[in-house]
Amino acid sequence: MTQLKYRIDIQGLRAVAVILVLLSHIKIPLFSGGFIGVDIFFVISGYLISGLLLKEYSEKKTINLSNFYFRRLKRLLPALFAMLIGTLLIASILLSSVQLGEQTKSLIYASTWTSNLFFTFAEKNYFGQQQQLDLYLHTWSLGVEEQFYLIWPIFILIIAYFYSTNLKAFTLILLISLVTSFSLSIYWLNQDSQWSFYLMPARVWQFSLGALVYLWHSIKISSTEPTLKLISFLSIVGCIVIISCSIILDDQTVYPGYWAILPSISTALILANRTENILYRLFVSSPLVWIGNRSYSLYLWHWPLLTICFSLGFTGKDIIPAVILTIIFAAISYRYIEKPIWKGNIFNMPAKLGVSISILSILIFTYGLHKYIELAANNQHHQSIQMFSNAKADVPIIYNLHCDSWYKSAKLEPCIFGNPTASKTVVIFGDSIMAQWFSFFLAYFDNEQWRIIVLTKSSCPIIDIEFYYTMIGKNYTVCTTWRNQAIDYLQQIRPEFIFVGSAMSYSFSEEQWVKGSKSILTQLSELSKQVVVFKSTPNLSFYPISCLTRQVESISYRIFASGAECQEKINLQKLEQITNYIQTAIKDLKNVQLLDLNDIVCPQKICRARTPNGEIVFRDNQHITNSFVESQFDLIVKEIDKIVR
Repeated sequence: MTQLKYRIDIQGLRAVAVILVLLSHIKIPLFSGGFIGVDIFFVISGYLISGLLLKEYSEKKTINLSNFYFRRLKRLLPALFAMLIGTLLIASILLSSVQLGEQTKSLIYASTWTSNLFFTFAEKNYFGQQQQLDLYLHTWSLGVEEQFYLIWPIFILIIAYFYSTNLKAFTLILLISLVTSFSLSIYWLNQDSQWSFYLMPARVWQFSLGALVYLWHSIKISSTEPTLKLISFLSIVGCIVIISCSIILDDQTVYPGYWAILPSISTALILANRTENILYRLFVSSPLVWIGNRSYSLYLWHWPLLTICFSLGFTGKDIIPAVILTIIFAAISYRYIEKPIWKGNIFNMPAKLGVSISILSILIFTYGLHKYIELAANNQHHQSIQMFSNAKADVPIIYNLHCDSWYKSAKLEPCIFGNPTASKTVVIFGDSIMAQWFSFFLAYFDNEQWRIIVLTKSSCPIIDIEFYYTMIGKNYTVCTTWRNQAIDYLQQIRPEFIFVGSAMSYSFSEEQWVKGSKSILTQLSELSKQVVVFKSTPNLSFYPISCLTRQVESISYRIFASGAECQEKINLQKLEQITNYIQTAIKDLKNVQLLDLNDIVCPQKICRARTPNGEIVFRDNQHITNSFVESQFDLIVKEIDKIVR
């Protein structure tokens, strides 16, 4: 069996990669860009796999595909299966059946190494926050790697067939694949960022980069004294760049794109190093080698355990047990599953038979997982659980009438209610936080005397600033265009009242909040008799519907729930901070007032999943149900009447 010379320093590099990923997912602000650890893994894989294949071809003038695929399956499949089953069992105990169904949608794809395709083409759902907590989201990168393993040996064989071991030809073709793949990545990034992020062809350039490092080691010039010193120095610079990227980048960064070049080339420089410099000595240290050996299992287990904690409402220091469990599970997985099957004599058999059995196992395993999820979903027929589940869809009718096109279109399509020919007009203008109050306005303004116009777009704040929107992976230019069109439209109709509002969850600076709000509200104040700015409803740290469902279903609720009654105090610091920004923006605008309905939503500053009489308040962690809005009509009227003239 062909093997590469063992490089213990690569284990240290793997350790750095998985530590960065873990720190990022723990949500430590200093390492918000730790997701670049995945890029490091891709370049390492390109180096090792390409080296293994090229070495085998140079020795045997062929590549035994069956042996290659079986080795990969033995190395990766058992630990993956263990994580999938273990996660499913833990989630079945701790999460509700509703959560289980929503957060395991990618399970059968994860078991077949195709979850990257699932996440690429899955339909986005603005109100589906639980889907963003998919327990197997992290397996997208495994899908990319496995798809690379599937095509790369064939690619190498084709090149070798025509050019044998001609290093110049191999280098040129790898450079072409690198440039082509990176160009495709940039193109997809501008079309649909999920394609660029999740699909293997857009990541081939990183694997090719690793392969080029292996070829570099085959060239004589790579071992000359001046070159060795230069690469040694650049490898240290590369490590500094990697750490810097993990600190500088965040979820507002357009990624992968051009930013991905930095950690990828830095990884290549570290792999190219052949001297025992300070970086090498760090990477071969016992702690890093220990972590690096278990990096695959650490990567497998960290995300589902952290996500389950987040789903239970844990934050901050509360997630430390999940980190400890990740290390324990990874150590057990490596000791009793990974290493014995990968390195031991277990499952020694002809490669073709091994590949066939592995594929059959995947099919049987996937079918079993599918049936288990179906069985678990049947629990949702419980009357209370069905009621909680229905509350998620308890939205104003404007969503069924397609008044909100979200990110899909910048076209302004006002939804008109009441009397279309009425002489008086009221406009509801904002994002989904404003839209949630629609049913009140429909009842408050007499349908014969008033024309009610809805201008809402989800995640589109009424602030004069363009921003990066993580849900679509690029700048939300659709929002900017739509908002400008909406203001032009308001100039034409000049309504009596404009009710405007945005969520407080946008990551804007104080200057952006104040200047951006003032810019828009100043314009609106000139177009209407009165402008009323709705204060945002609070963001909760837990998902109320999930909490209520667990309360009914699971005995673990009494141990793990964030609050005995599915409630929490308002985060006043954040809320008041944004409120102060808005008040600063409107202080010189005489006909603009701020309206606070949060005493109705969260009495005594306590936000409850449902009222004492059983009425569900929140449909997710920041939007209230339409039923609750309708039930609070009299209280809202009292507040509105205080300022509407």
